[in-house]
Amino acid sequence: MTNQTEFSIVYGGDAYSDNQIDARTLGNALSSLATLIEHSDKLLNGEGASPKLTVKAHKEGSFEVICEAIDISRNTLEALGLTTGTATAIGSIWAALDIIKGKKIAEINTDKRSGISKLTVGNKELECTEDVKKLLTSQAIRKEIDQLVYKPLQTEKSSLFKLKSDDQEILTEVEKNSAKSFKKKNVLVQKDIETEEKEVNVHFAKVNFSSVRGWSIILPSGEQITVAMNDENFLERVNTNQTRFSKDDLFVVLLRTETVTEEDIITKTTYSIDRVIRHRAAKERRII
Repeated sequence: MTNQTEFSIVYGGDAYSDNQIDARTLGNALSSLATLIEHSDKLLNGEGASPKLTVKAHKEGSFEVICEAIDISRNTLEALGLTTGTATAIGSIWAALDIIKGKKIAEINTDKRSGISKLTVGNKELECTEDVKKLLTSQAIRKEIDQLVYKPLQTEKSSLFKLKSDDQEILTEVEKNSAKSFKKKNVLVQKDIETEEKEVNVHFAKVNFSSVRGWSIILPSGEQITVAMNDENFLERVNTNQTRFSKDDLFVVLLRTETVTEEDIITKTTYSIDRVIRHRAAKERRII
């Protein structure tokens, strides 16, 4: 069954009180809205996403365009503020941009397991969903928001932008004096740190039972990486039992990957084993 979400965009204030808008401004805005929806859904859910935007009608008063988003994923609707989510953190890009107010994001720390990103802006720290963070730090998304919100509000008279649901609930509202918060920027974030934990099967290529350093593992792909061994209980069991294991032995570990990106360039990736879960070996040789 086709998933359809109706909403409307409104350009209001004195600048649009006669129900007229420059054709080029409207064309750019609608084109940006379509691209914003399509790119957001693909960014959050993969290239298989195929959302579509249709324009249904115009309404009298201000300048209102009724739109319908078709086959767009629920999480994308929430991140774009087209429906209300359940997240306790900031759940839409509009709310995030309104709070940040055009300031540079000094650092982002994302825990991929919880799906929460912590943003440092000036001396403040705020939390948003990982989906909102992805939209917030995308140059392509910010470019379309610039065309949809910022540019149409650069008027001589007062003006405003509204995003409304099909039952006329105001989902977001931006006035001319707040439009700068939605202007595109060349550098969106100075440092972006992503942390991901997952269970993987590994072989130990290099061990150092006296330290958390000096360890390396071989991943299922065959890639060998250096890791920190943070499982103190595993180290204690090995040292106490004086147990040996072969380089061919397979272990199930909880591997933590931390990736640091600065100004859109990955500058550092570190790996650590938080826990050794299982030793796949003959019963008499198992460490865990």
